Amino acid sequence: MMYCDALPRVAALRDGPSPDMSTARTAQQPTITVLIPAHNEEDQISAAIASVRNQTRHVDEVIVMADNCTDRTVEVAQAAGATVVETVANSHKKAGALNQALDALAASAVHSAGGATRRPPHRRSAGC
Repeated sequence: MMYCDALPRVAALRDGPSPDMSTARTAQQPTITVLIPAHNEEDQISAAIASVRNQTRHVDEVIVMADNCTDRTVEVAQAAGATVVETVANSHKKAGALNQALDALAASAVHSAGGATRRPPHRRSAGC
């Protein structure tokens, strides 16, 4: 998937969760989108996505920013249920990958987690 092809999908997050997402979110809660920058993380990305989805606070969308991956990160992340956006001409590493997504995103709260990050379900980010 090219970055420009994914922009409508990422931008659509501004309108709220898609119909196939859980109804656990209430009108009072912010939309939560987690961005996971990943570079050749095929062996860890599915566990990172599962960790995000296992939080006590419902996550509306998980977006993996596949940054110049040469392994199967994209396929593994898609199989784990994440939206995957492949970076285009990114020479600014993790920050550049995140900036490509943040430019198109307007969620009320965004949490970034590394591709190898696993968080216990009881840990909460500030403001969420």
